[in-house]
Amino acid sequence: MSEQTTVTISKNVSASVHFDYHPPEAMVLYPAESAYPGCAAEVEILSVEIDGVDILCYLNTDAVEQLEKKALASFDLIE
Repeated sequence: MSEQTTVTISKNVSASVHFDYHPPEAMVLYPAESAYPGCAAEVEILSVEIDGVDILCYLNTDAVEQLEKKALASFDLIE
């Protein structure tokens, strides 16, 4: 499901973050042949726009991970 959130980068700069949200999946224990460990919620950043310009390709891995955490936080899924 595609979503969007706005994050503040600095005092005067905000970015619009577009991402796909994948909800958590519950663990299934029985029957044994259908057991599934489940998985946590996750997001995939699609674009990061400032004034309509996508800057995602210029961000390093750490910056993208921080944006992913903020995107998940917008769903109140992480503390």
